[in-house]
Amino acid sequence: DESPSGTFTVAADLPYFGILIDNDYSTFEFKDCKVNQWVLRGRAPEHNEGGAPELMMLTMEIYASDHAAGTSWPGSPPSLDVTNPWVFTDAAITLEGSARSVQDFVIVCHNHLQVKYTNATTAHSICPRDRTIRGRFSVPWNSTNAGLYGTATAGAAASIVFTNGGLSTSLSFGRFQIPPERPMIPGKRDVPLILDGDFRGVSTT
Repeated sequence: DESPSGTFTVAADLPYFGILIDNDYSTFEFKDCKVNQWVLRGRAPEHNEGGAPELMMLTMEIYASDHAAGTSWPGSPPSLDVTNPWVFTDAAITLEGSARSVQDFVIVCHNHLQVKYTNATTAHSICPRDRTIRGRFSVPWNSTNAGLYGTATAGAAASIVFTNGGLSTSLSFGRFQIPPERPMIPGKRDVPLILDGDFRGVSTT
């Protein structure tokens, strides 16, 4: 549910949903699905890649209670969205209250689903037991980002905002708690500061 318009607040429970896939010869329906884990990742293009923008990648691990083949479409197949996909350079990233230049990042949300069975071959229920969200950001190790090492234990708010023309998507995190991990020298390249920590909620986010 959107409330207010354009805002989706993370709920305490996960709704069931269905998936219908057209595999050319036949369709496959997956019933009573829930998302166990999703991963959002992006990185800056490398010099030898010609500087082309890097597509953002979202992968999902989905559990379903049952499946069936040959299910008819409930209507016309959905039309494809012709909107341009998000690329890494569309992202504005804020950590510890300041905009940051980031080399790459990964967000992992895990709902820790438990699939329960009874005396049947299909699942009786799919129950979320927890939700953990982790983030990993690589930033240049320099005077601008030196303050990100050894941040406060309580953490600070973080956000990722994608903007392209009149479209935008925002991810807002209440607290990003980062255990101190000193920069490691990876070889004959620039030294990155790896920020690997947990996102926590607060009363307003």
